[in-house]
Amino acid sequence: MSKISDKDIEKNRYDKIAHKKIKLLDVDTNNKNYFGQDTVKESLRDPYMLYEDSVRAMLSPGTNCLELGSGDGRFTRLLLESGSDVHCLDISKISNKINQKKNKSYKNLTTHEGDIERMPFPDNHFDFIVNAGSLSYGKKILVKNEILR
Repeated sequence: MSKISDKDIEKNRYDKIAHKKIKLLDVDTNNKNYFGQDTVKESLRDPYMLYEDSVRAMLSPGTNCLELGSGDGRFTRLLLESGSDVHCLDISKISNKINQKKNKSYKNLTTHEGDIERMPFPDNHFDFIVNAGSLSYGKKILVKNEILR
């Protein structure tokens, strides 16, 4: 019997969550409770508020931006609203579908299924790489090397 990797366990867990969420999205994709710091418990919001302020200050129209571990897009809209060309990388195909559905009115979104330890992009392809909390899902040195290449 083969052992399931930690990464596959996490992918399966996120896919299960995404299956439940995708059904709810047929109601209202503009509900602010689907996006940004409003999706985080109030006691944990401070770092996300700082993240959002920093991102707003850095991004501008035409910037080529990669969001790592974008999940269901809870922080993607912030990037899209800047006018940046936003590429979202997530290990979960279903989470990517939710992200696309939540942000369907934006033409500057491209989602990619992939691993943050082996990103499917050429070197020096992005102006900015952002992340709101999923870096710990990869091996530190591999993720760091991918971000820096």
